[in-house]
Amino acid sequence: QFMSFQQALLSQLNRQQTN
Repeated sequence: QFMSFQQALLSQLNRQQTN
């Protein structure tokens, strides 16, 4: 469960960085 949460955070950060 923690891994999923971390991956979601990373995904969001990556998305923000791309934008």
